[in-house]
Amino acid sequence: MFKRKKYLDLHEVELKAWEHEKSALLVAAMAEGIKLGHKFPAVEVVKRDDYYELVLDRFADGGHHRALAHYIEGVPLECRIIRKHRTGGFEGTFISLGDVVLSRGESVSQLTKSLSYLPRDVSEKFCRENDLDVNRYLSQ
Repeated sequence: MFKRKKYLDLHEVELKAWEHEKSALLVAAMAEGIKLGHKFPAVEVVKRDDYYELVLDRFADGGHHRALAHYIEGVPLECRIIRKHRTGGFEGTFISLGDVVLSRGESVSQLTKSLSYLPRDVSEKFCRENDLDVNRYLSQ
């Protein structure tokens, strides 16, 4: 499997996703990190003829939240381009990143991890602004 790094401007190229709904709070926390200059790990993508798609692999980290946060902030997304990739029998539909629905159904562990990358005062402010229990998300 060949991999090379590239930064994708998600307003210039189309990136397709396979998860149709993601946590609005988790994306917002990552967007805060991007504003502060945090560098998230690269997202694996496959280059298709006229678009890219997030890697679909049950063992891979899909990168949907990171991609959405970069898309919202207008900051190019660091990617590893995968030349060959199998979809493992996926029968769903890939959709454009901009069509992914943001919901309030956040994962406590994912949001806690995302907030841990931010300075404590920024994380506390984020929790207060979003009516989140500071002790629940910042206990570590």
